Amino acid sequence: MSRTKLKFFIVALDLEYGKYHVIELWRAQADKIMKACGGSSVKLMTFLQFKYGVMQIKDYDLLL
Repeated sequence: MSRTKLKFFIVALDLEYGKYHVIELWRAQADKIMKACGGSSVKLMTFLQFKYGVMQIKDYDLLL
């Protein structure tokens, strides 16, 4: 996970395919999601899933 002034990035390596996946969010979206997760990046990682070969955030709409 990485932050810039305006963006928030989540980068993961899919070991099955040897492929990198990136989720790019605006900082305001990321702040809302982190607040919903209690500020815990570990809890945020529990919402990440690989579906159809793409990394996604489960329950994205509920977190926002």
